[in-house]
Amino acid sequence: MMRNELGTMGYGIMDHKTTGMQNGFTLIEVMISLTLGLVVMAALVSTFILQKNTFGAQEDKAERLQTARAAMNIIIQEVMMAGYNPNPSSSLQSRDDSLSTFCGIVHDGSNSELEIRADLDGDGKIVTNAQGSNPNTWNYDENERIVYKKIGNQLKRKTGKGYFQPFAENIKTFRFNYLKADGATANLPGDIRNVEILIETQAARTGISNQQKTFKLESKVKIRN
Repeated sequence: MMRNELGTMGYGIMDHKTTGMQNGFTLIEVMISLTLGLVVMAALVSTFILQKNTFGAQEDKAERLQTARAAMNIIIQEVMMAGYNPNPSSSLQSRDDSLSTFCGIVHDGSNSELEIRADLDGDGKIVTNAQGSNPNTWNYDENERIVYKKIGNQLKRKTGKGYFQPFAENIKTFRFNYLKADGATANLPGDIRNVEILIETQAARTGISNQQKTFKLESKVKIRN
């Protein structure tokens, strides 16, 4: 009788252990679970990177748009003031200036520098010393001779006889055309009545889609004076 009870208890214990082993995970199940987890994780990471790049592209585009508009607005205001002379009786330029008449926009045949002149402080002169034939060596009243030039990926600006200073970043193109009053190309300083300006920016960040790499802003400015 005791033997049967022990035998029965023994079998019960063995059955319990076997049942416990059957409730665990097999190696194949663990591998499948890990694989599914990695797939889900990869999808989440991919979505995060896509959203980050999209946000970065939008931010970069907005920044370039703001930069181009700010730069264009300042250039427009200064071009409109070109040739300003509150004292018509003054010659503005020194007698030894090689230019026969004062011009608000200096014609640059290479179209590399946009030069603007105006008597902004109203003292009756712009060039204080014009010795020699090179305008870059003359002495000017501060802020009355303004020059814009693209150097590298920057649009730079200088006043007077100073040095070019950074004005706008990530500039791909800075182009301008001299126009007569009727819209035809002006080849002489005295014929310039309008200036056509183009500013094109380039992406500041890498990994931005081709559709958003550049942004163009154009304006046609009429010289008031």
